[in-house]
Order: sequence, then structure tokens, then C-alpha cells
Amino acid sequence: MVIASHATPVALGIGALQPLSSLFMGTTLGDAAVGGFFAVSGYLVTASWRRSTALGYLQKRAARILPGFIVACAITALLACATSLNRTGSFTCTSWWRAVATTVTLRRPIVCFAYSANPYPMETNASLWTIKYEVGCYVATALLGLSGLLLAKRRIAIVLLFIGLAMAGVLLDGGSFSRAPLGNAIHLAAFYVAGMAVYCFRDVLPRSRALTILSFVFIALSSLSRQLVMIALPTAGVYLMFRFVYADRVFAPNLKRSVGDLSYGLYLYGWPVAQSITALIGPKAPGVWPLAIASILACLPIAYASWHFIEKPFLSLVPR
Repeated sequence: MVIASHATPVALGIGALQPLSSLFMGTTLGDAAVGGFFAVSGYLVTASWRRSTALGYLQKRAARILPGFIVACAITALLACATSLNRTGSFTCTSWWRAVATTVTLRRPIVCFAYSANPYPMETNASLWTIKYEVGCYVATALLGLSGLLLAKRRIAIVLLFIGLAMAGVLLDGGSFSRAPLGNAIHLAAFYVAGMAVYCFRDVLPRSRALTILSFVFIALSSLSRQLVMIALPTAGVYLMFRFVYADRVFAPNLKRSVGDLSYGLYLYGWPVAQSITALIGPKAPGVWPLAIASILACLPIAYASWHFIEKPFLSLVPR
């Protein structure tokens, strides 16, 4: 979903309308997918905290996110240089110390003359902006866990935290705040805490046909208002996502066993691969959907290699 959504600005330029944006008041297909990532992360990372020591938890989180991110930043920079119209200038002009600094601070690398002839020039990897918020959520989970708020007897606190974040997002939405770091943090944290709440109440949340229908209706009605969208996606949207995940316990585990966990690699490499394809093809760019399909197909082997040769080996170093 993120790769498909990003294919629009990569192919057409900054400001091009991405899928769903006109229907859901500026919320794109990629926005919905990132919200889903954070909800799944909130669920799984809360489970990780509950079955780990504090040190073991931090080791697991670092092993899961940092190796893949660091290698992706290096490959992102190399791809930007290799597909540049001025390869020599890109290599010599780029501040590689700055590239290291941006990687350490969980930001995407900046490369001189990167994709300068593309419709979306200079952007090396627009997907990486969420990583620092993901890490922030990991830290917040540890703090909530140490305070005892993730214990079953205090789990109502997670619901109250979710309500507070969702309401803050609605009340403060609009203008430059929505794109500011604090606005992004509140918005993404609402999805993450929604996933935490699903985990904490997993023993009582029903698989309800009536709730499923009501969730679809709520999401459809949310197209009438930006505020409704911001409430519907982290509530009804998250419910539907987990309802779908648990509808079939066979397909996903078998797929993961056969090919590995490709989700992180696809997310990390979708943008630079799409930018590189566009740079190599030049003015005869194939269009949005052909670019999206080509990017996904090109990313699959990269994500496979990322999982089997980077992510999985580092995870194996951490005691389970």
C-alpha cells in the first residue's frame, strides 16, 4: 500500500494526489498503511515487553529495527549516487559525515544531485521519516511497562491514553501542526496505542459480525469529515485490520515460514527503488500503476535478502 501510494508523487511530482486522498479528506493510502503498521507494532511490541526483561526488550527492539535501517540508509545513498545524472558530483559533493549523522539520528541520507531529473527531485527515501517515531513508541512502551500500566489489572489506563491521543489529534489537527513533529507523533502514537489496547484486551474483544459491519459503515461515513477520518481509522480501521488478521490462521504463518518476514524490507526500499526506476527510464516513465507494480516486484528480492542476511541474523543474536 505504501509503495503504491508513493508511486504517485515519484511519477508525477510533489503535490500529486495520492490514492484515497480526495475521498478521505487528505488521508492517503500510504497514511492508512502506516497507521496499520503502528497498530500492529503496538500489539506485537506490547507482547514483547510482557514476555521480556527490560534489558531483553531493548535488545530485541534494537536488533529488529536498527540493522535493517542502517543498511537501507547506505543502499539508499548508493542508489541515489549510482542513478544520478552527475555521478561524480554526487559522490564528491555529498557530505558522507552528514549522511552518517542523519543515519544515527534515524533520518534519511541527503545526497547531492539525487534524482535531479525526476518529477520528485532530491528526496532519497521519503519512507524513513516514520522510523524515529517507531523508536519513540518503543521507549514509551518501556516506560509504561515500568510504571505498571501494562499489567492486566491496570489496562484501562491504555484505553484512556488512546482516547486522549485520539482527541488531541482531532482538536489540534489543521494547518502546519498536522505536518509538525508533534502532530505526527500524536497521530502515529494514537494508532500504536490502539494496537496496545487490542493486545491488553485481546481476551475480551469479540470477533463480531455486527461490529465488522458497523466499522465499515463508520469508515464510509468518515469521508464526510476530516475529524471523522481521524477517529474512524484508529478505531474502526484498527478493529477491521485485526479482524482480518485473525480471520485466517493458516495463510500468513505458512507464507512467513516459506519466504520470511518481508514487510520491513519492502517498506525501507520501496521509495529509493521507485526513484531509481524513474531515473533509469527517464522521460518515458511508465505511469503511476506500472511504476508501483515494477517497484513492488523489484523490492521483493531486496526485502528477501534484507530479511535473510541482515534482519534475521541480528535477531538470532538476541536470546529469546
